[in-house]
Amino acid sequence: MSESYWQEPYSEINIEPNEVFCQSFSPLWSHTLEYIRVYLRTSLYPTSYKISIRYLGADGKPTGADISAITIIDEHRPYGAYTNTRQRKMPPIRLVKTINYALLIEPFDFHPRSPPKTRYQPPPTTYSRGHLFKSIDGGDTWDTTSLGNLLFSEFGDPPLKPTPYTPPFDHWSIDDYSYAPYNTSACIRIATTSPTMLYLLRATQRPTPIETYTTLRGVSTLCLDHYTFRIYHMYTQLEKNESIYHTFHIPKLEEGRKWWFAFTAKADFITAPSTGPIFEHLHPEAPPFTTIKRPNAPGDRCEIPSQNGAWCPDHYLNIDEATPDEDTTCVINNTPGSSIRSDIYTIPDLEPIATSPINKVHLTIRCRSSLVTHGGTDVWCLIKTHGTEYLSPAYTSASTAYENFHWHIYLNPHTGLPWTLQEVNNLQIGVQLRRRRGVGWGIVPYCTQVYCKIYHDCSAYE
Repeated sequence: MSESYWQEPYSEINIEPNEVFCQSFSPLWSHTLEYIRVYLRTSLYPTSYKISIRYLGADGKPTGADISAITIIDEHRPYGAYTNTRQRKMPPIRLVKTINYALLIEPFDFHPRSPPKTRYQPPPTTYSRGHLFKSIDGGDTWDTTSLGNLLFSEFGDPPLKPTPYTPPFDHWSIDDYSYAPYNTSACIRIATTSPTMLYLLRATQRPTPIETYTTLRGVSTLCLDHYTFRIYHMYTQLEKNESIYHTFHIPKLEEGRKWWFAFTAKADFITAPSTGPIFEHLHPEAPPFTTIKRPNAPGDRCEIPSQNGAWCPDHYLNIDEATPDEDTTCVINNTPGSSIRSDIYTIPDLEPIATSPINKVHLTIRCRSSLVTHGGTDVWCLIKTHGTEYLSPAYTSASTAYENFHWHIYLNPHTGLPWTLQEVNNLQIGVQLRRRRGVGWGIVPYCTQVYCKIYHDCSAYE
């Protein structure tokens, strides 16, 4: 589908007003559709076409909404009709083997006295690709046609199998590239013109390209078969399947060390006979892959009634240490009766890291209970963002020894979107403690440490 075209012989179909043609098909193998080629013959009058992909219903007819669609607009042709085969980029969709689809061609805004045309092929004798349907009421009802069963061809006629035909993978190229350094690693992202599975080759010495030629449909093409490396490592992309986006996390990089990397592609388990361009980098001093932020000032709430150490509003001094000092400095909810009390603290700003989005905020609190009987007590992680406080699920602290409780926050709970640098800089973190009491007993919660870890994103797109 990423290279679809017609061969001789072919015929032309006149498309009348309110007519829609539909070709059913099932992919020979799972792949991502990004481009489609269409043969359109427009008249003296301007014409617009909609090309779309839908699922095929149980009755063999198109159903549901478009899952990918493009609109092609042809200008007025003052000197006669215009015929051309055009390759157009569509919104990428994943076509899955064994699932039936429908390709729809629907013209609109044209003069009924000079209808547009499209090509079709007679039905082949050795290979069937589905059926050609026509609707005369804009797609409300569908009937099979007598024109044959081909509206388009997939990878030639008959379709060639993935082996040895690999033009989309042989001639893939890089659309976009980004590099985010960390102190001992790097995050590399690239986008390719064709869906592939990429492998990154990293060398500590400059690689040498080996030029070779490959013959594709009778044409000899120069390509790079491989690169020679003295010392190299290979990495697989973080995405699980063939994709147009590719992400790599490269660990164990030394500051000030120059290194080279190139990419090679695989598709349907076949290695592409070409390798992407070589990039050269001197690994700079860079921020860490994760950043820990500890309270450095009072926040908007300080209501936990007791402490070992500094009093309110400076409770942050009791829970800001990198190595927990347990009961030496802590905050304690010993309010008489059963009660819930909270503290919230300010953290220092995060240093901006270019091209490095934030993957998640990980909050940690270290707490204990005064008694282990009666099931212990409850503690919560607490944050404040966009002026609103949010709590983690309740954690049961049922030990007199301190233990850590964690809250992984992948999206900002206020926006439902990934964290931004400004949101992290405005974030306040804290803890909520419940004191439980019954006849003859009371359980007092203690907290000695509160901090958050910011994970900088190097995750896959998929």
